[in-house]
Amino acid sequence: MTSLLPIVEACDNFRIETSSELLHPFYVHVPPEREDEPIIGLLRASILGELKTYNQILVSEGSDPIWTIVEWTGEVVHGVVGRRIHGAKIGDEKSRKMVGFSSTLNTSELRSGAIKEMCERWHHAAEPFGDLIAGKMWRYELYPIYSHPFILDEKRIAFAMERAATPLFGVVTYGVHLTMYTADYRVWVPRRARTKQTYVTIALLSFAKITPEQVRRLAR
Repeated sequence: MTSLLPIVEACDNFRIETSSELLHPFYVHVPPEREDEPIIGLLRASILGELKTYNQILVSEGSDPIWTIVEWTGEVVHGVVGRRIHGAKIGDEKSRKMVGFSSTLNTSELRSGAIKEMCERWHHAAEPFGDLIAGKMWRYELYPIYSHPFILDEKRIAFAMERAATPLFGVVTYGVHLTMYTADYRVWVPRRARTKQTYVTIALLSFAKITPEQVRRLAR
């Protein structure tokens, strides 16, 4: 049987150490408390600028900012500068800043609510990033974001966020995808609905499940 591994390797092709783009680590909170604190996402400079702007808008409205942004001017910040993120040194020219939620957002419910309000403002205003989250691109689905991106434990959901906005934050997302077949190995292949936001009417897998019950509770 021919292996699918070459296809997987072609799809999983991003390496931060070879990227020429400025990327900033996204933690639950910053500075991270432990040296081995997992990074939950990677942010482009454009999204970092919009997070700064959103903080300023909140302050002008009399609210507290929801983002903490730490910039390094020396060699060490809480002992974490100098270690490596998948081959790229924290604190080098590729990652001068780190981003996390404000320390006051200390529960998954508070973090989920804060990022929900921000993303919904962007959605309704159709900016910034209108090509990703404006109009019909909005999916009305929540994705769980885990405090460790590679340990799927519902007790460790850091927050939940709108599916369409997840690419902006460089977070890892998961879903369960199933293909159904009969006893004589005929595969049932449905098609995506014409009302879908993306990939209209293309052949689809049989079943997909994304949102655990705990994420739905966070949205209430």
